[in-house]
Amino acid sequence: SAARTASNGARWQWHGRVFENLRNDLLDAVPHEIAQRGGTKSLLRRNQFGFNIAGPVVIPRVYPGGHATYFSVSYEGVRERISRSQLRTIPTAPERRGDFSGTVDPAGSPLPIYDPLTTQPNPLYDPSQPVTRENLQYFRDPFPGNLIPLERLDAVALNALEFYPASNASVGPFDRNNYFSVEPETNSANGMILKLDHSVRERHKLTFGASFSNGFLGAARIFPTPASPGSGDNRFHSRRASLEHAFTQSAQTVNTLGFEAETFSSKTQGPDTDGDYGGRIGLAGAG
Repeated sequence: SAARTASNGARWQWHGRVFENLRNDLLDAVPHEIAQRGGTKSLLRRNQFGFNIAGPVVIPRVYPGGHATYFSVSYEGVRERISRSQLRTIPTAPERRGDFSGTVDPAGSPLPIYDPLTTQPNPLYDPSQPVTRENLQYFRDPFPGNLIPLERLDAVALNALEFYPASNASVGPFDRNNYFSVEPETNSANGMILKLDHSVRERHKLTFGASFSNGFLGAARIFPTPASPGSGDNRFHSRRASLEHAFTQSAQTVNTLGFEAETFSSKTQGPDTDGDYGGRIGLAGAG
């Protein structure tokens, strides 16, 4: 805080504070999902900082301020990098070759892969009843041994698989939860709020307010390729301004007239939206 004496002899004060909140992985235990896979560190760097200052508006030799005009300015910023762990299921190496002989359902029972070229109507199908295993509308033959012949594998699908990483975990069960990643998420933001109050005589008060914020949220990449699922990076901006006039008509009645303008924009973008990946995997007309 600061105390000064204005030219007219009136005493005025400014008050404020500065703050910094810190979090760091050096101060934290290693999360269980990291430690159980042999990891010794999980990134966490967070700084949240800012300041606030408030008091009467005084311009020496120009505007004494006194008890008529007051201001308040606040700023806050965030800088953060934090690890996000993900456990996903991706195709196994045999499945990428069309070998589904080891693929099972959640109960562990074999999951048949049917040949769409063998589709034929079921002569005993009853359309008045719902479709069930006992009342199928069509029949299909399973691939022998649950193996799809290599010549039947779609070229576009094979090209797309090149953008998917190999499995690196075996959490299970049944080849599920076979890919584990720990990637950083970034978050940076800046925001400021300004408020100005001015009293006109005893019954009239003018209040001006303005604020802005800018920020960037960089999503964690589950895969180190453009096939990574999840949200993309987000940039946002906001601006706001307001003007308010309050008239104290009596101890029971206060009339207020206000104007406010506000803008907000947000843009989300993936890690690489400029590549013609449809064309690269052989998918015509994807654009």
